[in-house]
Amino acid sequence: MRDVIRMHDMVRQEFADYFRYVERNKRQVDKDGFMRCALSGRISWLGWHAGISDVANRPIQGGLRP
Repeated sequence: MRDVIRMHDMVRQEFADYFRYVERNKRQVDKDGFMRCALSGRISWLGWHAGISDVANRPIQGGLRP
């Protein structure tokens, strides 16, 4: 378990900007209930209690064409 925690901390440190980006998006979704895709401009309704994984995955999915 000690090794897992150490690896987790290393990932969080190495990708700190990404985690701040996701956390900022999560706060915005909690406030508005939706997220706008930066590339397409589409609005995705996630609700006010969306999971962090849904918020983190939305920009990736938003780049896909319908």
